[in-house]
Amino acid sequence: MGCVTIKHVESGKYLAGDFKQKNNFRYIGGRENESEKEFWKVAKCDGDYTLFNTNISQFMMTEAVEIGGERAVYTVGADVHVHTKKWKIIPQGEHFCISNVKNPGCLFLGSFSNTYSKENCQDCKEDQYKWQLTSCEPVEEAS
Repeated sequence: MGCVTIKHVESGKYLAGDFKQKNNFRYIGGRENESEKEFWKVAKCDGDYTLFNTNISQFMMTEAVEIGGERAVYTVGADVHVHTKKWKIIPQGEHFCISNVKNPGCLFLGSFSNTYSKENCQDCKEDQYKWQLTSCEPVEEAS
């Protein structure tokens, strides 16, 4: 897939890492403005994918602890070893569902635009679980 922007279908917000936090783990939130969108490198990894935020050089991951059927979603430094960096990207019509491999659930934007993974989400069929992935690779013009 390469470089993409990731936009929540229901809210229209873009996934972005939190620049206010200065440690290895940062919350992922939704940003409304086109100018605040961030770029994610989607790479194949053992049949699944990793999602790497190129703006802050960190991978997307889920928290191990589940509260009320939800897990917080963070970014983590490339040098930090965790088992929750792999994701499935599942086509849903013209959009996608994003689900963690280790802790299956549907990625969504929750209250205050924080990002979570929801367990038992019925195969991500509801709009709150759908994402638009748009390539940010330069398009080569035909000569």
